[in-house]
Amino acid sequence: MAKVKYGGGIQDLRGSIAGQVHSRNTFGNYIRQKVSPVQPRTSRQLEVRELFTSFSRRFSQVLTDEQQEAWRQAAASTPVRDVFGDSITLTGINLYTRLNSLRALMGLEPLNDPPPVVEVGAPEITNVTANPIDAILNVDFSPSPVPADTYLFIWATEPLNPGVAFVAHKLRLLTILPPGTASPAELFPAYLERFGGLVNGKRLYLAAEFVHAYGWKGQRVLTSARITPIG
Repeated sequence: MAKVKYGGGIQDLRGSIAGQVHSRNTFGNYIRQKVSPVQPRTSRQLEVRELFTSFSRRFSQVLTDEQQEAWRQAAASTPVRDVFGDSITLTGINLYTRLNSLRALMGLEPLNDPPPVVEVGAPEITNVTANPIDAILNVDFSPSPVPADTYLFIWATEPLNPGVAFVAHKLRLLTILPPGTASPAELFPAYLERFGGLVNGKRLYLAAEFVHAYGWKGQRVLTSARITPIG
C-alpha cells in the first residue's frame, strides 16, 4: 500500500501501488518496479514479528478496558513523525505495541499502563575505526557513558561499495548498549556474527539512536567509515 501526501496535486508518494514502488533518496523522489524478495525468515526477523503479534494479542486479552482506554488517550496526546516527517496520531494498540516491543528488545518487562512522555536526545558518533586486518570495529560516541534509563541502539550495513549512498533499507540492528556503557563500543564480534566480517576497501554505514527505558525514541544519526587497515 502506498502512502500519499496531497496538496495542489500530489506532493509526495511512498510505498507500492500498481507494481511500482515510490520512494525518495538523496537526489529526490523516484519510482522503481516492485520486486517481491524471498523472505529470509531469519531468527531475528521472526523474533521481531512475533513481538508485534504477541503484544497485539496481549493488548486485547490481558489489558483491562480501562487500561486500553488509557493507551488510546495517551496515543491521542502523543503524536509521532511518519515517513514524510509529518505529525500523525497512533491508535492505542499501535502505541502500546511500539513501546513494549522496544522494551522487550531491551530485556524489560511490558508496561500495562502508558508511561509518561520523556524527551530523548540524539547521540553523536565521533569516530569509527574499521580495521579488517586486526579485526577491529570500534565506535566512539557521546555522551559517554550511555545515560541512565537509556539504551543505545546501533545499526549497521554489510560492507558496501564506496559509491553506494542510499542505505536506509540496508541497515540492520547490530547491538543494544545498556545504560552506563562507556565509549568506545567494541562492535566487531557482533558485526562478524551478523555480516561475516569486514572487507578491506569497502564502506560500512552505522546508525545510532537513544531509546529511553519507557520505549520513547530520540533522533537517529547516521555515519559511514571506509574499511581500511589504517585507523
